[in-house]
Amino acid sequence: MSKEIISILVFDFLIILIPLLLYLFPPKEINFMYGYRTKRSVKNIENWRFSQKYFAKRWLFVPIIVILTQIVLYFTANIDLTKEPPLIPIISIIEFFIGSVFCFLSTENQLKQMNKEK
Repeated sequence: MSKEIISILVFDFLIILIPLLLYLFPPKEINFMYGYRTKRSVKNIENWRFSQKYFAKRWLFVPIIVILTQIVLYFTANIDLTKEPPLIPIISIIEFFIGSVFCFLSTENQLKQMNKEK
């Protein structure tokens, strides 16, 4: 196995680990160390607990999409992993960022809807 593939697998492990830990071990109380923290999410404990679950569930899909894209690119696009710039990791990071922003916007929208109903 080449050095490039190993580095991609390490990246994949990390991008799966972070959302998985947040999903399996969500913070129970509002804190400033970890969790999904925005102005709306820390407004009250109900918002906090909802936002932790909602964001983590959506964020779990992002690494799956990134890894599937990597597999498709690796086997179909004939990209040489030893060339610069490293296209598959760059595409993966961009995809992870866009997916994370989408999860953030979705969670904020749900929190906004939840607070309107009160």
